[in-house]
Amino acid sequence: MSRFAPKIPHIQELPHELLVEIFRFFTPRKVVDWIYGYTTWSTSLDEPRALSQVCSTWRTIALDVKSLWTGIPVVNEFWAEISLERSRPLPVVISITLNESADFQAGIVHKSSLGLYDLHDGVRMALSQSHRIRILQIEVLVYDSSQLVWLTHKMTTFLARGSMPLLEEAEIDINQNALYRPCPSFLGESTPHGLHHLSLRGIDESYLPCPHLFAAPLTSLVLGYGTIWEFVEDALLALSLIPSLEILEIKRDRDGDSDQPSAISEFDIFELTLNARSVALPNLKLLDLHETLELVACMMKFLAFPTTARIHLYALCTADEGDVVRGFVDIIATSLSLHYVSLINEDRPFRGLFLDMECSHEQHRLLLAADHSLHQVPSTPRTCLIPKNERYNIFHSDQLPFTLSLCGHSSFSGIELVENFVRLPIFSQAYALTFTESQYGGPNTDPFLHTSSSDWKRIMLQFDHLSVIQLHSYAAVHVLQALAEGRVGESAFDAIVDITISEVAFIHMSPNDTSGRPAYVPFDALYAILNQSIGDGGKRPLVSPRRVNLAHCDVDEEQVAQLRRSFGGELITWDGTERGSYESTHRFGTMSEADVAESIAFLENKRRERASRAV
Repeated sequence: MSRFAPKIPHIQELPHELLVEIFRFFTPRKVVDWIYGYTTWSTSLDEPRALSQVCSTWRTIALDVKSLWTGIPVVNEFWAEISLERSRPLPVVISITLNESADFQAGIVHKSSLGLYDLHDGVRMALSQSHRIRILQIEVLVYDSSQLVWLTHKMTTFLARGSMPLLEEAEIDINQNALYRPCPSFLGESTPHGLHHLSLRGIDESYLPCPHLFAAPLTSLVLGYGTIWEFVEDALLALSLIPSLEILEIKRDRDGDSDQPSAISEFDIFELTLNARSVALPNLKLLDLHETLELVACMMKFLAFPTTARIHLYALCTADEGDVVRGFVDIIATSLSLHYVSLINEDRPFRGLFLDMECSHEQHRLLLAADHSLHQVPSTPRTCLIPKNERYNIFHSDQLPFTLSLCGHSSFSGIELVENFVRLPIFSQAYALTFTESQYGGPNTDPFLHTSSSDWKRIMLQFDHLSVIQLHSYAAVHVLQALAEGRVGESAFDAIVDITISEVAFIHMSPNDTSGRPAYVPFDALYAILNQSIGDGGKRPLVSPRRVNLAHCDVDEEQVAQLRRSFGGELITWDGTERGSYESTHRFGTMSEADVAESIAFLENKRRERASRAV
């Protein structure tokens, strides 16, 4: 009969010591709400409570593993108190989310006034042992709920009562609608000397003063909207006292943030004294700014940090006059040149360069990304190429050491904005260049319409070592024109051995109506560039490419065959994909349905002609 006895589950045979180690994996961790876009920390009401309800053995083990209960829930006083007791004396994690637009805390505030007071008591109890708080995360999003405004004020009162000597991480996001009167202090009054990560958004120093937090040995400082410093001199002084800083982010990058106050109150960079002190941040690894052009220029001018730090700069559009914008751009360009001078002296400039000119509602925005600062010359220049990915992925890359996005001004062209930076030695010695443009909110038109071939030639001649180029759409049109007018001996042209052209039509689709049409280059012009010879009967080509790739281009098969006959089958490659394919029409989403249908019909007719000739 013993062989028919119920078999004990394998999990029940595990030794208690092993279960303890498994249970430790369920200590508090970050949880991202992908629907509402906020981050919270798990609490003891999540996995720990579930583990304790499986069986008596698991309950005994779960209650003995104190670290399981360090995520203090704030739904009511009972669970906050019991979690504090079960985790004693360990440091705790407290995450408070008050968000009227989401069904936060299982909708407890919206169910009844009793639920609101339960939540109030839970917050009060959770914060009652502030000396044990290791991680504090608060997110308050209030629009017109008087209940949440009242609860937020109570919460800030609780936070002001006690010190937090064990605090290591603090992420505070409180929109200003949640505050109706100033608090005497925020997060206590004494400096938590173990605090290394501080993130503040919506914190105004006049409502929630917290200068003592900046005396901590921070390694990460993230600031959203909300005025932390009234004067830029105060901001620079505060940063100078944090030499341990490794990450500095000042970002207004959420919807509506640009209309909110910055971390530094408005200032005039041109009125700052010439001998204003430079702030040394010797341990900085990341500088990420998503702010006004003036603030970006100020930070680049006065911060001194290692050249190994990643730099991500995004300047909000400005209503300043053209000369003022030029002044800011010049400050940024000069600061970059000075910052990277040691790399130039070591012959380590960026070898890969990405340029994108975005046009939207008559505004120009330049995106510049750089990579591959090398001690040695790479085996092939193509390895330095920054591929043409989606712009969002490039600008938000954690790998690229440098990205810059600047909004131009109607008083000067987008190409002038490009020239301000490609002339810098740190960029002009690139081996590989990707140049594209993007258009939003209007018809597909040439964003460089008012530029001349001499403008483009001047830009291309900035590059002394360019070997690989990827050209897209209208940028390709103008660079090809500059190549056509170049001269032998101009190194920017002579060194090019690898050319990729995409999103260009070599077949004129509609001579009468070019609205919304793709960038167009006459096929004869492309042929002339590849076949060009200059001098007294000399046959030396202007460019000597070993590879010319046509991708997503409207080009006839007969034209491709002609190029291959003239320059060799291995030289010319074509992906066989014409404009009008999904990839091409998806990129130019501003084309009307009629334009797309006409393009597809044209290409279909061309395919039928080829099929009939083949038969």
